[in-house]
Amino acid sequence: MNYNLIKIENQDDPLNQASDNFISTKNMPDYSSSHWQKIIDSTYAYNTARFCVIGEDNQIHGTSLIYYCPKTGKAFTPRFGLCADNQDVFNILAKAIKDFSTEHQFKDVLITSGHDPFQSEKPYWHKKNIFIPLEYETQEKLWDAVPKKTKNMIRKAEKNGITIRISHNALESFYPLYQSHMLSKQLKIKPRMYFEKLQNEMKEKLVYVEARHNGEIAGYMIFLNNAHNASYLYNVCEHSAARDGANNLMMWNAFCYFYEQNKKFIELGESSENSPVYNFKKRLTKEPRIEDIFYVQLLQSQQRSLSEKIIGKLHAFQMKVLPYMPEAMQTHILLKEDSIGRVI
Repeated sequence: MNYNLIKIENQDDPLNQASDNFISTKNMPDYSSSHWQKIIDSTYAYNTARFCVIGEDNQIHGTSLIYYCPKTGKAFTPRFGLCADNQDVFNILAKAIKDFSTEHQFKDVLITSGHDPFQSEKPYWHKKNIFIPLEYETQEKLWDAVPKKTKNMIRKAEKNGITIRISHNALESFYPLYQSHMLSKQLKIKPRMYFEKLQNEMKEKLVYVEARHNGEIAGYMIFLNNAHNASYLYNVCEHSAARDGANNLMMWNAFCYFYEQNKKFIELGESSENSPVYNFKKRLTKEPRIEDIFYVQLLQSQQRSLSEKIIGKLHAFQMKVLPYMPEAMQTHILLKEDSIGRVI
């Protein structure tokens, strides 16, 4: 089949919605959708570009989203960033991103292809992504698929008075807990504006699972309700509540919620194999589906400039002394846009 590559020039182009529909038919999380494009465009110092590939049958056979920072010369696709029917379409999209990046003189370009192991001559590696199947005949069988130790943690949480509430807008109570959680772990903090845009763009598709411990808010998990599946986005939980099983109880309630919504699976996001987060996710069910997310380094700078080396060393020193700085200064540094890399 012959294919045509099209760069989608504006948000109102009908090809934007058609590309979103194509992602849905592939039963993939929609991180490359026009919704995420709007969120990235309006929150960060990134520009975005979206491509689609149309066959001679006048149908879309592939799509990709790229976000890039002209200042740093870095570009990324989201997770599951290249959604393609076959190797030919993958090659067309990869070449389009490479040509676009070369034209704009980008130095580092990282793309992902989801769980389809497309062939590439460029350096590539992979991380693990865990999926929780939800297609069981009854909720009782869904419960049967939960391992014994995880069931015990769920029961422990209920016994310790942890209660769950599900809503579609809890930003006001979520963000302070999120900011405190990320600060305590010295991790990059996403700006409040990002979550506001996420809330406004996704609306009822955004699902907050809230845990209360002795009546006080102790944790949140945020999920995205896609067409045929759900994606796990963020988790924050106070240490004492986590110790009492709050995370397990929140996740179990999410299982039940999306099971009732007739979703096929929950995508739990990428993790390094055998890391604590990976092992937590893997133990949530007896039947996890574990697949690879493939990364391809399309372009990579061969040598950093002197200024880049100096900035890198200053950043490393800054992170080393960060725990000893006043909290307000820590928050400012962790929120700073210049150090932001991949967004999703």
